[in-house]
Amino acid sequence: MFHRLNEEDAKNYLANSAEKGFTVIQAVALAEDIGLNAPKPSGDHPLIGLDPSQPPEAYFSRVDRMIQAAEKVGLYVALLTTWGDKVANGMWGTGQVSE
Repeated sequence: MFHRLNEEDAKNYLANSAEKGFTVIQAVALAEDIGLNAPKPSGDHPLIGLDPSQPPEAYFSRVDRMIQAAEKVGLYVALLTTWGDKVANGMWGTGQVSE
């Protein structure tokens, strides 16, 4: 939702999900590959230089607005910050890292 939808499309998706009886939407803040490297529909990136210590305000303000939009239609957002293999191995990649 955060990586491929603009805010209007996200609101439509959330409203549609609520109308169908869903109560929770799972979304990941820092996805892999294209989620980190390609600009979002708003033109921003989720990290500055792929550095998790440099989260840009514009991206996370948009995430906040989408979460608030979910709340307005009665949905909870199960927010996954990033995939665990990225934290454990300290690197970003295009897919799951196995040991």
